[in-house]
Parts: sequence; C-alpha cells; structure tokens
Amino acid sequence: MAYEVVLSGALAALIASGISYYGVRAANKSSLDRLKEQHRFDTEQAERRRTFEQAEKTRQLQFDEAQKNEDRKAAIRREVYLKAIEEATAVFGAIGGLPDKPFGEGNDGDALQDFLRANAKIWLVADSEATRLSRELQSLMSIAFFEGMQEAVTIRRKMEKVRLLQEMIGQAEREKVRIDTKLSEAKESNAPQQDQEAIGKSYKDQAEWAKAAQEAANNLMAEQKPDRKAWMEKMFDIIHKPQHTLNALLYELRKEVYLKTDHDNDREQFMQQYKGRFQR
Repeated sequence: MAYEVVLSGALAALIASGISYYGVRAANKSSLDRLKEQHRFDTEQAERRRTFEQAEKTRQLQFDEAQKNEDRKAAIRREVYLKAIEEATAVFGAIGGLPDKPFGEGNDGDALQDFLRANAKIWLVADSEATRLSRELQSLMSIAFFEGMQEAVTIRRKMEKVRLLQEMIGQAEREKVRIDTKLSEAKESNAPQQDQEAIGKSYKDQAEWAKAAQEAANNLMAEQKPDRKAWMEKMFDIIHKPQHTLNALLYELRKEVYLKTDHDNDREQFMQQYKGRFQR
C-alpha cells in the first residue's frame, strides 16, 4: 500500500514536471518566434528605409544635376541672346548711317557680319520657334542691309564731294591762321607796305575761297534733302519686316530665359508694346 502511494506521488511529480517543462519550452519558443519575427520586421523596415533613402538621394542628385544643367543652359542662353539682340540693333543703326558713311572707311558689311555670327549661335541653344525666327531674321536683315546700301549710293557719292570741300575748307582756315600770323610779324618788323599788302591780299583770297567753298558745300547738302527723304521712306518699308521679326524673336527669347513680364503673356500685346521704331 505504501509502495503504491509513493509510486503514485512520484508519477504525479513526474507528470507535473513534464507539463511544466513543456509549458516553459512552449513559452520560450513563442517568445523566440516573436523575437525572430520582430527581428525580421525590423530588418525589412531598415532595408526599406535604406532603399527609400538611396532612392531619395538618387532623385536629389538627378534633380541637382538637372538644375545645374538648366542653370548652365540659362546662363549660356542669356549671353548668346543678349549679344544677338545687341548686334541686330547695331545693324539697324548701321543701315541708318549708310548715307553718311565714307567710301573706303572700313568694311560696309562689318555690322551685318557681326550680327550673322552672333545670330547663328542662337540655333545651338534655342527652342524650335526661336530658331525658326532667328533664321528668318537672318535672311530679312541681310536683304534689308544690301538694299539699304544700294539705295544710299547716290547720297554717299554726293557726300564725298561735301567731305572733300570740308577738308579743303579746313586747309584754307589753317592757311588763314598762318597768313594772319605772318602779317602780324610783318607789321611788328615794319616790313615794307607793299609786302604787308601782298600778305593781306593773300589772307583775303583764302577767306573768300573758304566762304565760296562753304556755300558750295551747303548747296550740295541742300540738294540731298529730296534724296534723303526718299531714302528714308523706302527704308521704312524695307526695315519693317526684319524689325517685326526681331520683336517676335525677342518675345520667344524672353520666355526661354524666364524674363516674362505681365504683358508678355499675350504675344500680340507684347508686339504692340515693343513696336519697332521703323514701323509705320
């Protein structure tokens, strides 16, 4: 009887011990599984963060590079466009000065050549519409310049005579000063009256010649007035097209370098605002 009681107690203790062992083991396994799951989750989250941060870094680098390229392009455009507009304006000034430009003084086409070189650079960096207008402006400006040269030939020839007379008048004025000095010296040295009269007559002759030459130059200038008026009227018509195209090009270039103002939003309003001075 006692043996059975002891055996029964030992068996109960063994069973209780086993239950406790497996309970602890199950609890440990569950905890370990949770730790493994948490570790896996944390690892995945860390990987996602690294992937996201790397993607963000890559996007930022790409954005910075794109921005640098845009800034570089904008800087190049500003330089190119400003030079082209300056040279285009200089061509209009050169055309306006053709009637008074002496033959053989420099190259008549220098201003046009400078514009053509500056304008060609627009094609490298401009968008399609600005490039089209730039090419159109090149043709129209060349035509206007050569027509202006042709129309100004008659006036330029007359101006050559005026300049020759003006040069001779200048020489006569300098000769008058020399003779006047000589006359003063003759009087101070009590030179013979006959010599003094001869010097005085020479001075009078120079003065009369200079006066006659000045009148001739004035008459030549007066004769040019109808020619100059006709030339200006024709040039208004010739210059109208390149001036209009230049304004349209200016509108496009301002957009490309972000220089738009309120009235730039409407092209017609812009064209009216910047109407060319040659446009009638």
